[in-house]
Amino acid sequence: MLRPDIDLDWTRRVYYALIHEAAKEGAGGGDTDALATRAVDTLLRGAGAPAGLAGQTGI
Repeated sequence: MLRPDIDLDWTRRVYYALIHEAAKEGAGGGDTDALATRAVDTLLRGAGAPAGLAGQTGI
């Protein structure tokens, strides 16, 4: 489920970019099921640490 305040246009473009990269890797012989799972997981969970940016400096 997506957050209610999410920018849907941005999210759609990010999702398409993830699918594009997964398709390129899959064309090279990658495991397409694993790549699809990775793309969806990255979209829904993000790539950041669970605590987000809290406590980090220099950002």
